[in-house]
Amino acid sequence: MSQHELLIINQSAALGPKALDGLQRKGFSISSSTDLASFSDLCAAANKPILLIHCSERTGIEPFIDGVCNEKSLTPYPLIVLALELSGLETKLNKIFPLAVALQLPAEPSKIIEAVRFIERNYRVAQIKPTQASTEVDATTEDKSEITKNDIDNDILYSNQLFLAIKDYQLNSIDLGGASLPLLLSGRSKGIANKPNLPQSKDLQEACQDLLSQAKAPIGAALERINIITLKILSPLKLEPEVIELAKAGSILFAQSFAIQNRSFLTRDYSFRGAVVLRKEICSAIKDSALNLGSNLSDRDLSRMVACVAKIVGQEDGGGDNQLSVSASAIVAADLLNRLCFEAIYWNASAAYRLLRRIRQGKIKFLHPAVCCIVLKLLAEALSGHINMRIMTPKKSREDIDKLENSIHAQEETVVDLPRLTAGMKLSRPLRTEDGRDILAEDLVLDDDLIMRIWQLSAIRLLDKAVIKRVH
Repeated sequence: MSQHELLIINQSAALGPKALDGLQRKGFSISSSTDLASFSDLCAAANKPILLIHCSERTGIEPFIDGVCNEKSLTPYPLIVLALELSGLETKLNKIFPLAVALQLPAEPSKIIEAVRFIERNYRVAQIKPTQASTEVDATTEDKSEITKNDIDNDILYSNQLFLAIKDYQLNSIDLGGASLPLLLSGRSKGIANKPNLPQSKDLQEACQDLLSQAKAPIGAALERINIITLKILSPLKLEPEVIELAKAGSILFAQSFAIQNRSFLTRDYSFRGAVVLRKEICSAIKDSALNLGSNLSDRDLSRMVACVAKIVGQEDGGGDNQLSVSASAIVAADLLNRLCFEAIYWNASAAYRLLRRIRQGKIKFLHPAVCCIVLKLLAEALSGHINMRIMTPKKSREDIDKLENSIHAQEETVVDLPRLTAGMKLSRPLRTEDGRDILAEDLVLDDDLIMRIWQLSAIRLLDKAVIKRVH
């Protein structure tokens, strides 16, 4: 059984029986109403409610949705809207509710169920501001609210700083190869060439090869992925060749002490707030690797880099602006991306979405800012990458996309890949899903927050490239 209750308010007709049956089989307790007042009462009595608005009529959609948006008892909870018309609706709802998804009707039951499951996986509730009366009764309530508000303000500030840093590093103008991330499968299956980047030093190369050959397939493949992703992260940074060579070795050998004996240390997520004990255990195991490398290979710099990896994982202030620290941060980022986005060996777009959101919220601040920016851009490229997503698009839609790109007038418009969008760009045509549904209206000027939401949305909906008005 799901720990969440699904509350449905119907504009007129009820949600289809196939969708309702599928949701019940997924363990959701479902209540429905056509009256806003009774819907609010249901919400007040529900346990961790997920709200669903079902607008089955073409007329009266806006007043119906506005009524829900104006009901303050509902706005702290995540929301799903099913409607025949969606123009700009999802952007509006995400400014009011903590999390919102809009699906255009008619929608397949599987799509509706996936939207509800998506909300369930990413469930969050907005902080309700205390009333004056409650402040007088309990003075600490206001303090807690103020702390939450400051945290939100800090998250917004951090997000803006990331976008400024992305511009400073000129990451918008280059392709980091993120579209190939979903293709990094096991690295050892079906002839896919995902060869690791081994160091040139004979001793280090042999040490890496020995560990990869001893590790069983899933763990060896994970180390290969971490190595490949580390080099992708470091590629736009101007680091000394010697440091890059150390990173090639460190991205594999940081796991020397546990890759064979304790394989779970290479797969479990240690980044969330409650994982203090696990984080310390993994930190200690990586420190053991650093000691082994220092004694067995007599490579002091490599040992220092791996020790720095351990400190960052353990959040022991192992960061810094020197090149060894930046490289160590890249290894931790690659390791984290591997743990979260390749949970079952294969690429998980939903997990990538969650990681992107966590970076935006400042929850991965233990990584170097430059590394955070690069990972953010890599994830945006992976989630928006047409190289691996176009094969999922119906043939007619692909033909329509090709016609659109061929019809662009170079002197007035330009086609921009979603990862290369920058604040201030103005849409010349509506931003659409690849099946032709409008997401954002034309003539809309993009800002950093909207671009981030576009990147996030591309994790669950296939989006077409943006058509931007060319500045003369």
